[in-house]
Amino acid sequence: MKLVENILSLIAVISFGSAIYLIFMNATSNKTKYSKIIIVSLILLALSLVILVFTIDYLGDVYNKPQAFKKDFKEIGAYGDFFGGILNPILAFIGIIAASLAFYMQYEANRQVQLQFEEQKDGDYIQNFENNFYKLLSIHHQIIQDMDFYLNSIYKIKGADYSYLFSKNDFIFRNEEKITKSRDVFKNSFRLLHLFLLIEVRRTSKKNKKNVEIYNNIKKFPTIKIMNKKQEINTSFNYIYNLFYKKYDTDYGHYYRNLYRLIKIVDEKKFSNNIIEDYKIKYSYTSIIRAQLSDAEINWLFLNCLSDKGYKKFKPLVEKYSLLKIINLNDEVFNFFSKFYLDSAFNNPTSNSFIKIHLETDFYNNDVFIPFYNL
Repeated sequence: MKLVENILSLIAVISFGSAIYLIFMNATSNKTKYSKIIIVSLILLALSLVILVFTIDYLGDVYNKPQAFKKDFKEIGAYGDFFGGILNPILAFIGIIAASLAFYMQYEANRQVQLQFEEQKDGDYIQNFENNFYKLLSIHHQIIQDMDFYLNSIYKIKGADYSYLFSKNDFIFRNEEKITKSRDVFKNSFRLLHLFLLIEVRRTSKKNKKNVEIYNNIKKFPTIKIMNKKQEINTSFNYIYNLFYKKYDTDYGHYYRNLYRLIKIVDEKKFSNNIIEDYKIKYSYTSIIRAQLSDAEINWLFLNCLSDKGYKKFKPLVEKYSLLKIINLNDEVFNFFSKFYLDSAFNNPTSNSFIKIHLETDFYNNDVFIPFYNL
């Protein structure tokens, strides 16, 4: 009989101990309801076993000493006092545990509400950003759609007509009614600009002349010194770029201001407290922007960021988010001027360690490109 009592007492202690353990270990878990059922079951099991042990002990004494219980009920009173003395503090302790459990449950509920609020707040933050982002992206497309120029005017610079250089049958260029629209404006306007810059690169590099007429004109253009940590050159690059840019200033000015703002709002936002994760999210948005740009737009962007129009503010963002990834560096013009860009303009960092190093770069103040435009 004593062996049974000891076993039941041990089970009761284990059950009660397990209940206490679960209270403190699982009160804040996602399975709160399931854990609560287990805890209550273990406590009830422990209580039942305690009562059963005392009942077995009492019945054992009644069975072994029946005459004592018939004559004197003090034996029963002693059991009652003993049972009450043991059970009352146990019940009180259980009450404390139950109150603690209720407190933890309330704490967990409040914490879940707070987390949901923070998630909702973050969700609203992202939604507001994306609304603004895609609105500006839509404006970007609308600006391009609204572009149109008479084709014959695109190939005229400083009173000279160079359309004959691009077509043996120049009727299409002499047709005053022919209009080029949308992204074709970038494409057609870049052709002559690229030719001028190619001749300028060869003049600067003292290579063979590609077109004597343009070469002789370029020789008269004012030059400005640009340099990096390895070399310096005197070039008419900025003068040539502005010569073409001013023809389309109304449209191109609006285009670049909106494109800059579109990239800038991504750069200014904070998406994560982790700087690497934050950069990855920002890079994903700027990749969306880059995907909207045609090859001709990317070509113009390359040149714009080396001109006095974009080198201070736009160029650092282009280098930070690798917006020139698709540029053709085998092209003689781009290859020549690429030395004035950080490598990150053409290749984005992929691993976390490279991203960390990349973000330590001072994109706004470095010796990769030092132009003397304001002198």
